[in-house]
Amino acid sequence: MEYYCLMVRTGEEEEFKKKAQKAFGEQACTAELYYFQRTLKTNQGKLYEKPLFPGYLFFQTESLTPQIMQTLKKIDGFIRILLVYLWGL
Repeated sequence: MEYYCLMVRTGEEEEFKKKAQKAFGEQACTAELYYFQRTLKTNQGKLYEKPLFPGYLFFQTESLTPQIMQTLKKIDGFIRILLVYLWGL
């Protein structure tokens, strides 16, 4: 499995995840998106959730094919995929 970090519009992480799951469901593609949140407490004691990494989703797939990249680019809110090349590892 390969893991990638997607940059999306800040504040639209959950909406992007839903759109992407729908798009990938139509393609019979094995892709998973992860979106992390943390629970915080206000001074008044009320709980609310906030993104742990605002503007980012984590993406897991067997391999990043051109078809998957094309699908991601078509989804509203996609900015780019962060790629890290590690030589010698």
